[in-house]
Amino acid sequence: MTARIWFQQDAGVNYDPATELDPVTGYPEYCADGTLGVTCATVSEGNIYNFDYTGSIPNTHDVGILVLDQPIQLAEYGELPEEPNLLDSFATARGTQDIVFTVSGYGLTTRTTDQDPHPNLSFRERLMAEATLVNLNSAWNAGFNLQTNGNGNGKGGTCNGDSGGPVFLGEYESNLIVAVTSFGIGNLLCQGTDFAYRIDQPEVLSWIMSFLD
Repeated sequence: MTARIWFQQDAGVNYDPATELDPVTGYPEYCADGTLGVTCATVSEGNIYNFDYTGSIPNTHDVGILVLDQPIQLAEYGELPEEPNLLDSFATARGTQDIVFTVSGYGLTTRTTDQDPHPNLSFRERLMAEATLVNLNSAWNAGFNLQTNGNGNGKGGTCNGDSGGPVFLGEYESNLIVAVTSFGIGNLLCQGTDFAYRIDQPEVLSWIMSFLD
């Protein structure tokens, strides 16, 4: 298994359904000429790792790491929590609706029902939205997942295809990644309840850091 990673806001925005390619960026098949090692990188077979994914809720182990073949230089990068269990302080906090997260992904923008003649919509560019904390300790979370609201219609939340995207603690300018979008409940129309696998767990942080040694 191999992969390609695009480090650009509009990767895929020129996607042509007829050819199933974006001729400008090469998405999703290749890095366009002049972009390799600049705004696009490849991942060779054997450099894709997962945290012993189980898919069993609540502890799905739903986080992975891809080691790039080419270094990518960016003006800024996502940051890891400096201390484990960072989110635990919010577990019993009152007024969870005031605790904001920013979710980001390349998934659908609008999901219709199977009976709706209108197509699903995706602008194929990285979309971001603010979401608010709902729960950390329910049976669906149990300290492993972060549950946020998913009210859709441009107001927040995730949709089909957003899985694997980062969840930042704070508003848009935040670089602090605390979870990875994992699954949703009742979000057929991109308006359900969102769950993200927490990377501030000690075991997960230790696993991630082992790739930096």
